[in-house]
Amino acid sequence: MQTEMDRVDRIIYNDEYRRLMETVRNKETDRIFCRHGLEHCLDVARIAYIMNIEQGYAIDREIIYARHFFTMWDGQILMTPAGSIMS
Repeated sequence: MQTEMDRVDRIIYNDEYRRLMETVRNKETDRIFCRHGLEHCLDVARIAYIMNIEQGYAIDREIIYARHFFTMWDGQILMTPAGSIMS
């Protein structure tokens, strides 16, 4: 069964994505402010989607959410399931 945001589901449940997010979580244990976990990605995606609607861009919600699961850490882009991977 396909969900409304199948692409996002494939990212969230991807083993490599989970491994990389665990790496980020471990590196950010002493971080005072927000951490770059799933909750942060969802928060940023929601804000971007609202801005998309307000500005009338008509970018598909799934595209916006999928994009915001690519996380920045220490100036490097962490992307999954395929792309640049934080060293």
